[in-house]
Amino acid sequence: MFKFYKFLMFIFLLSNFEINAQNPVLVKDIAPFYGSRPSDFTVLGNSFLFSASGYNGGSLSNRELYISDGTLNGTQLLFDINPGTASSSPEKLIAYGNKVYFIISDNSSGVLVYRPWVSDGTVGGTFPLLSNATTFYGHTMVLPTIYDPAQLFVEYNNEVYFIALKDSAPNNRVIFKTDGSFGGTQLAIELPNSTGISNLLNGILVFNDSLYFSGTSNGGAFENLYKSGGTTASTFLVKNNVVMYGFTGGATYNNRLYFSGTDLSGVSGGEPWVTDGTSLGTYELGNLQPISTFGSDPSSYRKINNKLVFLANTSGSNAELFVSDSLNANPYVSLGEVSNIGLAYNSNWFYEFDGNLYFRGSDSNNGYELWKTDGTQLGTSMLIDIVPGTSGSSPHSFIEYCNELYFTAANPVSGAAQVLYKTDGSIIGTSLVPGTAVNPTGGIGITSKVVFNNILYFSGQYDVNIGEELYSYANSCATGFQDQLIGNSTTIDAYPNPFDNEIYINANFTLQEFSVRIYSALGKIVFEGRNVEEIITKDLISGLYLIEVITENGKYTSRIMKN
Repeated sequence: MFKFYKFLMFIFLLSNFEINAQNPVLVKDIAPFYGSRPSDFTVLGNSFLFSASGYNGGSLSNRELYISDGTLNGTQLLFDINPGTASSSPEKLIAYGNKVYFIISDNSSGVLVYRPWVSDGTVGGTFPLLSNATTFYGHTMVLPTIYDPAQLFVEYNNEVYFIALKDSAPNNRVIFKTDGSFGGTQLAIELPNSTGISNLLNGILVFNDSLYFSGTSNGGAFENLYKSGGTTASTFLVKNNVVMYGFTGGATYNNRLYFSGTDLSGVSGGEPWVTDGTSLGTYELGNLQPISTFGSDPSSYRKINNKLVFLANTSGSNAELFVSDSLNANPYVSLGEVSNIGLAYNSNWFYEFDGNLYFRGSDSNNGYELWKTDGTQLGTSMLIDIVPGTSGSSPHSFIEYCNELYFTAANPVSGAAQVLYKTDGSIIGTSLVPGTAVNPTGGIGITSKVVFNNILYFSGQYDVNIGEELYSYANSCATGFQDQLIGNSTTIDAYPNPFDNEIYINANFTLQEFSVRIYSALGKIVFEGRNVEEIITKDLISGLYLIEVITENGKYTSRIMKN
């Protein structure tokens, strides 16, 4: 019964195919068979940059920086930062202005460190922002486990700020700034230190035209909260013994900055904090987990419908979705336990679309499915149960495209390979994207995505003969196709419907060539021919199919069922 339910769900999702959309197209097989695993897509002018692995004599190697204009010939290695079979593994790509900032992995000294680089999309314009260090860890970045590169490279007053180690003993953590050039990269903010113990810094957030961060001075044991105008001279203490975990993000709400913080002089761990930039206006919003010294570990702050929504861990294992509403007397209200705390720091699991926040959530009866909230308790619920039961479909990697929200989740029949979905925010408006479920039982599915020139590009594997590679998908907003009959007075019928062993094409048009394609429910082409009016279908299994007839004037698409 359960398998039949899953099949019905699959048919429901499939039945909402956008019939004028095209199937995904392989842009380039960069690493044949193995797959190049493209990731970190970032648009830069007339191209987009990404990280991918090459292919070298039977194995994957040399993960480097690639560039693409969306075509086969325009997709190529941009710069081999670490020549040979080794990899520089570019990641955390983010574009500011006409430059892309990113970090590379450097193991040349025998110890893995991370270094800041920049690219303008040319070989000559791709280079490190800081010089080769004279000390062991000098000029290396502090890279916590974060998902959002905007928390690593922070734009402020038309320059980009980042935290790295100073290239002199005791290798203090300092804040550098850059205009995107090597000569324009310089130390911007350093806290005083007259000891041999390194100073610390923790994240950067921008609020009311100032930079906020926490750090130690003179090698101290406790961090303090600071704000700065971007220079050492314009840096001032806000409050003692307050750590702001800037790498987990924050949000401005009601002219205050909300963030995850810790009072080192108190007993609570990481909890939601607020600041207005003054000492008295900086305080803990609430101790959501008083029984744990680790705190509730809040993160993923988002503003929805004049409310502030965030995640916090109050139970020790799962996270609750909380809302802070200026119209409510309480500083925060729980919207319910919805997600595993391990998901909290990944911004790919939270997306604002059409006045709601969409996210990967779960409850006591369901695995991870697509949820949404408008910031109220009544407006927080699971949108659709794609894979019923405790396994769930695990939606992730949201992106807006053609006025709909696209995301990745498990195939509803197999519950295995990740496939591509889209939604307009309603149950009936949630469906599989055509052609992205060809490999229903294996493969790593569809992951990173980017919209470029009104076309969706993504990294995916849904063909057992091709590894995870770069694909493109053009919806109707990109192609300009409209549902239409072929010609002004054309009538085309595919009958009978349902059919048994034959399909007949009744085409009433004059002197036109036409082609016919039939797609399976998984988007695979099961028949292709030209100028055929009778199609033998005895080899097709029972189920739903999509038939497409194309001429030079347009196309006609319809769903048909085999008995």
